[in-house]
Amino acid sequence: MWKKSFQQELSGEGTEFGYSASPIIADGRVYLPIGGPQASIVAIGLPDGNVAWKSGNGPASYCSMLPISRSGHPLLVGYLQNELVILDRTTGKELWKSRISGGYDEHSAMPIDFDPLVIVSAPFQAGSTAYRIEWHEGSANPLRVEQAWQQTQLSLDVDSATRIADVIFGFDLRDPQSKAHRPSRGTYRALDANTGEVLWSSDTIGQANAVAVGNEMILLNDAGELIRASVDRHQIHESWRLKVFEDEVTWTPPALASGIVIVRSHQRAVAIRVGEPNPLDS
Repeated sequence: MWKKSFQQELSGEGTEFGYSASPIIADGRVYLPIGGPQASIVAIGLPDGNVAWKSGNGPASYCSMLPISRSGHPLLVGYLQNELVILDRTTGKELWKSRISGGYDEHSAMPIDFDPLVIVSAPFQAGSTAYRIEWHEGSANPLRVEQAWQQTQLSLDVDSATRIADVIFGFDLRDPQSKAHRPSRGTYRALDANTGEVLWSSDTIGQANAVAVGNEMILLNDAGELIRASVDRHQIHESWRLKVFEDEVTWTPPALASGIVIVRSHQRAVAIRVGEPNPLDS
């Protein structure tokens, strides 16, 4: 139907490893960080591919855009290479910006929206920070942003955290990333989303992406192990663990559909049934 060249049409520069952020769709538009001049973030019309707006000059990160709403007002959170920005999602107008680093910073882990908080995390012992974001209609400056808490014991790298109710689960990376011969070094933790307090820590899960199913999680760690576990504010309890990939680093999140988990490494994809067979499949 249409296609866009970010380099040719918008002078997009991507990141050190090209483009990595997933396209995010909201309001009939596609939102992407491309890191171009006057086009750090772009909104593209879904039906026609026309550029609805472009905004900013900051270099892009690997992180997808996060659409949020406050008091019914549509906003867009951009976690970029060196800045955290909040835009008006309709117009692309920059409403707030905070410089968070200098030089190359990857910022791969998705922020978490826990209204009124947005929680971001960075690797290499940079920790996690929660910002209280509120919209006060009728005020001269309706967007209000303030830091709610900061926690040094959850530094996310390539794997995003998972939220269930008011608890955040994620891997605190303490040393450089995993290699084929060893997993990443660090600790899997649960944090109170309201306060940032560490509720518990585990040395057995490893660096893992997860999908939540009720009070359970399906996790794929970077050692290629698929894990099913029940979690709460007090503990994590493993139901089973399956070695899926040998001698491969796996950083991709699992996908779950109809009782089947799909996981992949850089070379292979594997589908594993974890639930009861669906009678509609037969």
